[in-house]
Amino acid sequence: MNHLYRLSLAAALVGALLSTSCGPGGGNNDQGCRADLLVGDLVITEVMANPDSTDTGREWFEIFVNTTAAVDLTGLRLEVSRADGTGEEQHTVAGLTVDPSDYITFGSFLEPVPQWLDYSYGTNLGSLRNSDGRVAVICDDVVVDEVVYGSTSDGKALVFTGALAPDYSANDAAENWCNASEEYETGSMGSPGQANEHCAGGPNPTECDDAGVRRTLVNPLPGDLVITELMPNPAAADDATAEWFEVYVGRDLDLNGVELGADPGNPRVTLSGTDCLSVTAGSYVVFARTADPATNGGLDAVAGTFPMGMVNGGGSIFVGFEGAVLDAVTWTGSGTGISVSLDPASQDPTSNDDPTKWCAGTGTYGLGDTGTPGAANASCPLVPPPGSCVEGGTTIRAIDPPGAGDLQLTELMANPASVDDALGEWFEVRVGRDLDLNGLEVGTDTVGGAVRFTLNDTACLRATAGSHIVIARETDGGVNGGLPSVLATFDFALVNTNSGLFVGHGGTLIDSMTYASTSSGATLSRDPALATLWCDLAAFTTPAAPTYGLGDKGSPAAVNPSCQ
Repeated sequence: MNHLYRLSLAAALVGALLSTSCGPGGGNNDQGCRADLLVGDLVITEVMANPDSTDTGREWFEIFVNTTAAVDLTGLRLEVSRADGTGEEQHTVAGLTVDPSDYITFGSFLEPVPQWLDYSYGTNLGSLRNSDGRVAVICDDVVVDEVVYGSTSDGKALVFTGALAPDYSANDAAENWCNASEEYETGSMGSPGQANEHCAGGPNPTECDDAGVRRTLVNPLPGDLVITELMPNPAAADDATAEWFEVYVGRDLDLNGVELGADPGNPRVTLSGTDCLSVTAGSYVVFARTADPATNGGLDAVAGTFPMGMVNGGGSIFVGFEGAVLDAVTWTGSGTGISVSLDPASQDPTSNDDPTKWCAGTGTYGLGDTGTPGAANASCPLVPPPGSCVEGGTTIRAIDPPGAGDLQLTELMANPASVDDALGEWFEVRVGRDLDLNGLEVGTDTVGGAVRFTLNDTACLRATAGSHIVIARETDGGVNGGLPSVLATFDFALVNTNSGLFVGHGGTLIDSMTYASTSSGATLSRDPALATLWCDLAAFTTPAAPTYGLGDKGSPAAVNPSCQ
């Protein structure tokens, strides 16, 4: 509709609907509207027709001053009626000058007058209708703006969406209005005198306020936002307030209009606001159940909040824009108080779909939970497929397992004297060729015996030919009797009498030994030259048996003395 046609319609409407009276309490208006206002110079943006509890003295409506200079509104006529124009009440503004681009609130308040109210018309307009109502602002014979509304909800103002710039034509569409969800006083929702919230499901914003300058929004595109960390199961605070997830930002953009939800394509919240929600390339932003550090586990900064819960045992989360999913991830579980963290090398919307690229978070934040919200993640350990291991932390290769003749049991300490058995037991294996010990199986019975321990590790456990490998109950030399080096630990006991030991791989026996008794503080040692001969180092007198650590007899990680 062009501007001149709108003016002629406005004049016709005024002639049909307005009386010469200024309405109850309005007084005469012989000099008319002091400013020369045109259609759209004032835009009605919010109506509180149905306050919580009693309506009397608490109704209000808001207009946006859509001018480039200050305006004297003296003589402006405020008008309310039924939707069809009947039951009209009027009031003429007496003395009010407003600034450009400001939100002005007119209300029925008498005493006390709230700080956010700019002008009180007292009882002159009667009551705003709770349903099928109309509000208009009129300058002489020009209807500067008017809105007609259907129904209202108790305690909630009707707001024109903050996603759109205030406009006299756009506010004619019912779909651009919604019930306010932000509380301005106890029990009452709205934003009198301020920019409105973005109505969920309404149009996405096209402009935002950047430090007082109106500019076009920079909307996210596919690949711009990547989900990088999740906290479904916080421990330092309650799940309902401390769950969060993190998103990596690939370029400078605005988050206005970004959608968050659990089920891809079904947003539960849309980020809104008239201010530019600007984020910079390379930053990590956090979305949480609440922005309050006292209840969200101590998060430093929150870019937006979401209402849906994150399932501890597995769920999904997504970010989107204008109905399109920008990124979505699923998880199958999480540790208590430990985030689920994406490897930085997989920071894109495709790679982060691979569950092997996620791992337990590192670092500590806020009240003590583990994770790096708002910061780059640590690299995840590589996860090798079966039959493979990680070399040097960077390369996955096939395991080179031991076979027949590659390993030989050479020493056993079942009865230490310097420390308790549960701390100081160990055994030694000699390696016949360069190989990997990943998957080494150990048991205490050699005839049909069950495997008691398997040496599992994602890192390649490389052993060189001629080396002597020690596997013990404890790795710490300060508690295990002073062992020089320990490759791995086992959790079963070595019996002092009438037992045995075997090593194997993949269910195949490689070597075994049996013994009837052991001496306190001395190992059973295999002769380095005669494989069938074992001796008890407690019997050594001349020469004396070698000792280690705190004084027990043995030669861990070294060639044994001769038994002959």
